[in-house]
Amino acid sequence: MQANLDIVESRVVVVGAGGTARAIVAALARRGASDIAVINRTESRAHDVVACASVARVGTVEDIANANILINATSVGMGGQETPVDAVRLHSSLLVLDAVYHPLETTLLRDARQAGAKTVDGLWMLVHQGALQQLAWFKEIGDVQLMRQAALDELAQRALYNPN
Repeated sequence: MQANLDIVESRVVVVGAGGTARAIVAALARRGASDIAVINRTESRAHDVVACASVARVGTVEDIANANILINATSVGMGGQETPVDAVRLHSSLLVLDAVYHPLETTLLRDARQAGAKTVDGLWMLVHQGALQQLAWFKEIGDVQLMRQAALDELAQRALYNPN
């Protein structure tokens, strides 16, 4: 993880129940998270995600109070001011990762930073995925700093070109 956080024995809340959430839950379990609470507006979909790992369970927003990692694996906040978690739930013992990368600082990340939490934007997740793809395809890992800068440059260009 970009924040150099040890996942072992971590208490994690994952918001969402799509493919991103499934991959995150499985990876967290492999890395040694002790408790993974999955919250989703449709509880039956959360049940499907928790099947990915024995340490995962369906949770509620109340689980955030005891978590040390919070991950937004939904599209909530992409291109808007919405947030999947109310600011009052955030605290300084959290590391908050938002898989959304546009805008780079989502409302969730801004609220988390204001609560004293560490934050990781979704562009880091995208860049590290790209680096691992390069490893799989070319047997060498990509330069994540260079890749991030290229992505930032592209996002800046897209901001200049706004057809709306």
